[in-house]
Amino acid sequence: GVNLDYFSYNAKKYSENQILNFLYLGRIIRDKGIIEYLNAISEIKKNNFNVTFTFVGKLNYKDKKLIKLFNYCLSNNYINYLNEVMDVKKYIINCDCLVLPSYREGLSKSLLEASAIGRPMLVSNVPGCRDVVKNNLNGLLFNSKDYKSLQSCIIKFIEMPTIQKNLLAKKANELSGKFNEMIIVKKYLNKIN
Repeated sequence: GVNLDYFSYNAKKYSENQILNFLYLGRIIRDKGIIEYLNAISEIKKNNFNVTFTFVGKLNYKDKKLIKLFNYCLSNNYINYLNEVMDVKKYIINCDCLVLPSYREGLSKSLLEASAIGRPMLVSNVPGCRDVVKNNLNGLLFNSKDYKSLQSCIIKFIEMPTIQKNLLAKKANELSGKFNEMIIVKKYLNKIN
């Protein structure tokens, strides 16, 4: 679950022509869909979309292909990289949308936290992700392992009318209530007792 007192709603008001900041939180490894995400980002940046992509998490330096592509994106200023951080809250608050292109996922803590704060999410259509994100309700789904699908999803969000972005953000927060950690703790305590 998620601590709804700490990760409390922080309304985001989208506006026309703003520079959108897409955030990725998590380990930067192949199974999280990072290769596809970097390929989608490269295409988007080559097409002059004025957006930022921020990565927060530990980079897997053993994966040479991933490192080469990651460094290419860094050197071309396609992405910002902040490494690991102890508290992700301010990064979620400062983003416009959370992206999780994972191949498979449990119930992602970063999605629950983003939802509670009220940020739309773009996620792979896989179990775990689609348990939190409902397509066109609190975010958008794309095909796993498919950078073109991810790229289209990002562009769809960029070009989405402001009112629709604001509705996704509001609905993200509304749906987060069912993941309140206090509900889950009470269920565990009832089972133990």
